[in-house]
Amino acid sequence: MSEQDAIRWFKTQFGGAITAACRGTPYTLDMATAIAMQETYSDCWGPIYRTKPASEVLKLCVGDTLDAPKRSAFPTSKADLLAVPSGSSMFDVARQALIDVAQVSRPYAKVAQNPDKFCHGYGIFQYDIQFFKTDPSFFLSRGWYDMAECIKRLIKELDAACGRAYGTRKSSLTDDEMMYVAIAYNHGSVRVGGGPQQGFRADDGRFYGENFQQYLALAHATPVDIHVPTDLGPIAGTGTIPPIPAGRQDLPTLVQSAMAILQAIAARQQLQQPGTGQAPASTGQVDDFIKLLTVLTGKTADGRLGQVNGALGQTIGNLLDGKKSAIGIIGAVLTTVLQQVGPHLDTAVPLFGNFAELGQAALPVFLGTSAWGILGKLEKWLAPTR
Repeated sequence: MSEQDAIRWFKTQFGGAITAACRGTPYTLDMATAIAMQETYSDCWGPIYRTKPASEVLKLCVGDTLDAPKRSAFPTSKADLLAVPSGSSMFDVARQALIDVAQVSRPYAKVAQNPDKFCHGYGIFQYDIQFFKTDPSFFLSRGWYDMAECIKRLIKELDAACGRAYGTRKSSLTDDEMMYVAIAYNHGSVRVGGGPQQGFRADDGRFYGENFQQYLALAHATPVDIHVPTDLGPIAGTGTIPPIPAGRQDLPTLVQSAMAILQAIAARQQLQQPGTGQAPASTGQVDDFIKLLTVLTGKTADGRLGQVNGALGQTIGNLLDGKKSAIGIIGAVLTTVLQQVGPHLDTAVPLFGNFAELGQAALPVFLGTSAWGILGKLEKWLAPTR
């Protein structure tokens, strides 16, 4: 069986859950597939996925037994692990995990002969034991048996890796950007622009980034029809979507509801792709948001501008009344796009200089205009009725 067959199995088994969990993130099923292939395919699930049920495969997705001096993160040795609270219990779990995977993997069978050896990586995406200090329940309760728990940790660590690579969480990632985030996920750090020869280097001389690139391309070339549940639950990193409050509620409640509905709509539209079974934002959600905008944009009784909308005087205020939010939002979108395509336009259209820097300079202006417009709408809503 080929690596493409393994990718097809992985997507068929877990594609729906991964796609649903990645809503609202820049990560994709293909990216998760490439990481699973790179982290555990050859040593763990590759030899057994055709003969064992998926639940049993997940249990055996453990590995990484390197100690100091090749390992610098906690724990560097058995003694290092035993020195922390519940470390003895964790060692028992980690040691048994090694014994279990040794039953199906010859390399781990050899390592298991050393009684001080234990596994450092857990789950099909290899959540590292260094997080035992802050997330002990995952390890002690064998959370890697549950794919949903593995996906949660994957997204959390990818968020951290994206921050290390780019200084912020991106709304989307190109294939190259995915590669750099994956290297940071594996290695802890990455040189963006330094190419794929970064991260862990295997015995065959290939680097983590090179293998990730290969698996990502193979995942792209292996489409699979998957079922994504219609009721997807909370967006990654957020709570459940609150309903629009009935009646005249306090301002924070309305703002929170607006943000939650916007996130849901954007996430579902972003993931709308042929063959995924992903449903777009429901009509009810769109209607709810329209209702909320109607409430927030209600006119005052006397028709005069308040302090926010009239901050620059009644004349300018009336000219911009009802337009500030649109100007700000459209401008913010255009300047964000300009920052992305700016480096390519600098040489094609040299007349205006550095487009990317122009976008960076203009973005705060448009964001401020958007905020001014929103405050103006809130002022109208809060105005007393005469």
